Amino acid sequence: MTYYNANVGPTGANQPLSFNPQAVASSTGGATFNFPAVPNGQIWTGTVTVIGAPDSATMTISSIHLGNDIGQFIGGNNWGPLQLQSGDQLIVTASGLISGTTYVCNFQGTGITGGDPGITYPEAYAHSVTTRTEDLFLTSGQQAISSGTVLTSISLGSQPVNPAYRSFTVITWLSNASSSFSLTTVSSFKVNAYGQTSSLQYNPYQSTSLGYGISLVVQEPPYVFQNYEYKFAVFPGLDTTMVFNVTFSATSVPSGSYFNWVIVADLTPLDIAVYGPVTAISANTSNQSGTTASSLIAVKTSAGTLYGIYLFNNSTTANTYLQIWNLATGNITIGTTAPLYSFGVPFGGGAYIPFPEPLAFSTAITIAATTTRAGSTYATTGLDYDIIYV
Repeated sequence: MTYYNANVGPTGANQPLSFNPQAVASSTGGATFNFPAVPNGQIWTGTVTVIGAPDSATMTISSIHLGNDIGQFIGGNNWGPLQLQSGDQLIVTASGLISGTTYVCNFQGTGITGGDPGITYPEAYAHSVTTRTEDLFLTSGQQAISSGTVLTSISLGSQPVNPAYRSFTVITWLSNASSSFSLTTVSSFKVNAYGQTSSLQYNPYQSTSLGYGISLVVQEPPYVFQNYEYKFAVFPGLDTTMVFNVTFSATSVPSGSYFNWVIVADLTPLDIAVYGPVTAISANTSNQSGTTASSLIAVKTSAGTLYGIYLFNNSTTANTYLQIWNLATGNITIGTTAPLYSFGVPFGGGAYIPFPEPLAFSTAITIAATTTRAGSTYATTGLDYDIIYV
């Protein structure tokens, strides 16, 4: 930094200053850094920076004595020089930091006692000399998954939407320390996101295999399977929080398997003409709840749209399947008429199945619970269900 010379009298002093208050970013990425008040008879001149702050962060500088904001800067840049008089207390308020991370706000300068440092103004803000972090790590996680046949939904948590974000990237994969996966392990796999403010369902505008493929050819553990990247466009100003979850169904899952994920914010402009597809959930949706019995159940007797299903298998010994037809009950012979969809629920287990792209039924929505995927035997123990539709 620049060293500030001053006309210091015989009883005065010119001493270096360095203050480093710390703060832990809140769940929304906020933090406040409070500095000591300037003692009577002193004038402080220096620069301020939040060490390691991402480019998504905005810092507002204010002073209690001045009673207003002095200026703003972003990321880990230096701002200044700024000048504080006797009684001033520097306060730096940050937003857009990484939740749960400890940051240090550093003030470097000089303190003048009994002298005149002259009037100092902040210099031109030179962000171009700093290094931008275009991809910003937000969080990661791992959850054990059951062996055998699995139909599950895993919450990846929520992330605040900073105005600097242009998209979120979600990277997912399955892993196992000792066992490889078969070709038929995963039959469906989808990452979902919705805006907590707008209630909009966000579909990924890009989904890319990261090259590991369906069949893993490695000679030693750990084994990795279904490594995928999903990119979601965001609407800064519309949603303040995005909520992520994943749904997948699988067979032959080896014991000791884990689902893994990483969520990253992208600060660069999107390489698409429009923000990618979003589906609004109708405010006029209906909900039907109940427990299946030894009969077909007519959810809707005319054309409709399915938005989501929640299931719980009351049986403690038998897996159960929910069959769904795009037909009226009178046109279905269970075990003969193939269902449009069939979702398996392990005994004692539950499943949440959202449809970011709602499922359209042109004729009717009919369901039944059976002991096999497309079988004719009704489940002896009821399957609890909640179905959201229009």
